[in-house]
Amino acid sequence: MSKSKSEINLEIIGVFYKRVIYRTVTLTFPIFLASLVACNSSPEVNKVNPPPTASPSSEAPTFSNTQTTTSKVSIPGVQNYTEIIFKKPQKNSSNGFFDAVNDSPELERELPKTSPFRVSGWAVNADFTQPADLVIITMGDDNTPIAIAPLTIDRPDITKGFKKNALAKSGWSDTIDPISLPNNSVVLRAWTYDTTTKEAIQLSQEHKLTWK
Repeated sequence: MSKSKSEINLEIIGVFYKRVIYRTVTLTFPIFLASLVACNSSPEVNKVNPPPTASPSSEAPTFSNTQTTTSKVSIPGVQNYTEIIFKKPQKNSSNGFFDAVNDSPELERELPKTSPFRVSGWAVNADFTQPADLVIITMGDDNTPIAIAPLTIDRPDITKGFKKNALAKSGWSDTIDPISLPNNSVVLRAWTYDTTTKEAIQLSQEHKLTWK
């Protein structure tokens, strides 16, 4: 039986589809699919890690606070009291004494914080030939100056003891207002001071004061 013209046309179309269109789609689809996957890949896959941020280290250098207490006392020859060379006296020797607070030799005293108090003693220079240039009174472990005292008081006992008339005016005295001193207690020291060398030698005895 002969085929109609329509049937012949359908067969031609079927053969064309199998040999041309189907084959083309089969070969190119995997390439298309791979391209599609690449374009839509997760951003986490291609993510570039940022440069590491430095974190605080337990070994990071630290800086201790070495600042000393500010002194309002003006000392001849120095702009800052840290220029002064504080020295202990030589063994078995003394360049003077921090004798008393309010004329009492007690080394520990309780005083009213509202009233000025008097400190006194005697001091000679490093080679014991004349009275000290001046006496510095300090407080605390960093030896912050709180007062300076001139050498103007007659001390015949010192003249007799050293057998030197040049030491007659080796006595010193000063009055201190405790308003600017620490609230609980304070340790006071006195020093014979040489304005030329900027050396201060500690006088014998320290006085600890607490407040009523």
